Amino acid sequence: VIDLDAALFQARINLARIDFALEDPNGAVNHLNAILSQDDSYIPAYELLYEYALSMGDDIRAERYLTTAISANPDIITPRIKLVEYYFEQNAVQRAKSRAERLIQQFPSHAKANSLLGKAYLLSGQADDAIVLLRKSIEIDPAHLDAYLLLSDALMSNDMIFEARNALDAGMPFVEDRVPL
Repeated sequence: VIDLDAALFQARINLARIDFALEDPNGAVNHLNAILSQDDSYIPAYELLYEYALSMGDDIRAERYLTTAISANPDIITPRIKLVEYYFEQNAVQRAKSRAERLIQQFPSHAKANSLLGKAYLLSGQADDAIVLLRKSIEIDPAHLDAYLLLSDALMSNDMIFEARNALDAGMPFVEDRVPL
């Protein structure tokens, strides 16, 4: 077994970023492919390829990079989350929902997994199911701001206006005021 130096991979990732910034995508992709030829489960290489494909408007390739990353390393949650979020960005709610359901099966105690499936349910007209998952997301991670906003939307869609306001009020302590005084 050859012990690979992670610092070499990080250096190649940085070189790829530099090449992308210098508008040399071929050089960047060569660095990333060199990493993947040594370790086809190195998620940061797939993530950078995904970001590049998105920037080029190549949605098919972007999706493929994420699904390949998931296949190469099925126990890592990050590319799974990115894939669900990608489907939301593409307005592919049913695909997002299907992936989020698989995500929650593997990571049931992850706040983001619960909120993503809650969002999918909300967008699919299943507000009651969304409410349950979004409350669970907040229970797991009370500082998960998106869950409060989505929970408020789900409650409002069920005409639970006061509960929606309470949900937003409960999330306010976690909001950072970024407006300089």
